[in-house]
This record gives sequence, C-alpha cells and structure tokens, in this order.
Amino acid sequence: MKILLVRLSSMGDLIHTLPAVSDLSRMRPDVELHWLSEAGFADIARLHPFVKEVHTMRWRQWRKQLNRAETWREIGRLKSVLQRQQFDFVLDSQGLMKSALFAKTANAPVKGLDFNSARERWAALAYNQTYAVPKGRNAVWRNRALFAQAFGYEMPAEQRFGLSVPPEGRLKDLPEHYYVALHATSRDSKLWPQDCWLNLLQKLYDGSGSPVYLPWGNETEKLRAE
Repeated sequence: MKILLVRLSSMGDLIHTLPAVSDLSRMRPDVELHWLSEAGFADIARLHPFVKEVHTMRWRQWRKQLNRAETWREIGRLKSVLQRQQFDFVLDSQGLMKSALFAKTANAPVKGLDFNSARERWAALAYNQTYAVPKGRNAVWRNRALFAQAFGYEMPAEQRFGLSVPPEGRLKDLPEHYYVALHATSRDSKLWPQDCWLNLLQKLYDGSGSPVYLPWGNETEKLRAE
C-alpha cells in the first residue's frame, strides 16, 4: 500500500507528526509512506527512516508569485510527479484549506479530519473520508489518533519519535539526560521573548542539572543561542 502524507509546515507541525509515523511503522510495516512538505522543512521528514520519499513544494514562495508562468509550471510539475506515484490514498494531517488543495493534486482518495476536528473546518469538505479527533489534546496525540483511525490500528501505549540522525549531524559524547531548546521560528512574530527563555532554561538546569542544547541554523539564531 502506497500512501502520501500531507504535512506541509511548519517545523513544529512536522516534529509533532513524527510519533504518528513511528506508530505506523510498527503497526503497519506494509505501508510505503511518502511525505509532501514545504521545501524548507523537508529535512525533518527525511530524518524518519520509515519515510520512503519526501516530495517538496514551495507555497511560501509561490503565493507571492502567482502571476508568474514559471510558478504554475512548478506546481504543474509537482502535480505530475505525485500523480505518477499512483497512491492508494492521501492522508492530510494538517487540516487546512491549503493542505487539502495540495492533497487533491495527487488524484487519489483523500482522508483527513472531520468538520469539527480540522483546524480550518471547510477543508474537511475536500476529503473522501473523515475522522473525529477531539480538540483540546496536544498535537502529538491528535496526529497519532488520526493515523490510528485512518490505518485501522490501536494506538500503541509507548510514544516514540523514531528519528535516525545522519552521523555528520550527531553530537558526540552526549550525556544520558539532556534538553534541547528549539528557540527558532519560521517568522519573527512567533519568537518567544529571550527573558522567558532564560528563565525557563535556568529552571530546567536547576531542577535536574542536565545540560541544555541550543541548536541554530543561521547567524541570527547562532547569536541568540550564544
């Protein structure tokens, strides 16, 4: 069974989906899973060994250039690539009008959250089959619950992220217990105040004595981490 997962952005949304992918790998190892993601976040999807192929789109760029013929050619090429895969169905775990529209381009039945569960309710009208997942629970649990219903298994008791980090990206001599603080965001308006970060990090360290790692991906993030 070949399936396309649609989870486009942002960083946190993709990370919150990884435990559901791990559940799927344990409960339905027969599935060949492909993932459609924004190009800027695709490396997160690639970290999970169960994901056979990651397909990328550039909506954040395309939406600013919809008057250009090249934009529509790129969208057309993505549509052709997805349709050639001949997926058995598409699972849209994002529940937005944007994600539902891109899910439909694969020309396969689309499954997703129902009208009362989706982040944007009207997205549910684009799906061939929908599932109720209660709001008010954390995003990791909601993704796992959606996958369990869509693929017909009981959610495992243990939650795993199941990532496989390439050797060149691994830190050496890590302690047994540590924290990782993801302080970066996809846009500045979502940044948490630095004083709040400092207070939180101090409390984490005072409470356990475990080190806190601050990753960065560009010069601005590096300066903030330091």
